[in-house]
Amino acid sequence: MREQNTVERVEVYDSINSEGDVRWAVEMLAASGVQAHSAAFEPVIQSAMNRIATGQQVLLVITHVYGATVLALAANVSI
Repeated sequence: MREQNTVERVEVYDSINSEGDVRWAVEMLAASGVQAHSAAFEPVIQSAMNRIATGQQVLLVITHVYGATVLALAANVSI
């Protein structure tokens, strides 16, 4: 069955999650393959983290069995 379904996991992070739970994904989303620890990305990362913490946006993480990860910031998500 696992070979037929390419989606391994779907996670929605919102204001109830801690910063540590979502920071890795926000860094990946903001930096887009570049080293996210650069000070240039910190304002973008903090802005996204603040929007998630205040409930303005949610972070959707879809992990595929073959190693790909899809990240999206959205106003809301229905599953």
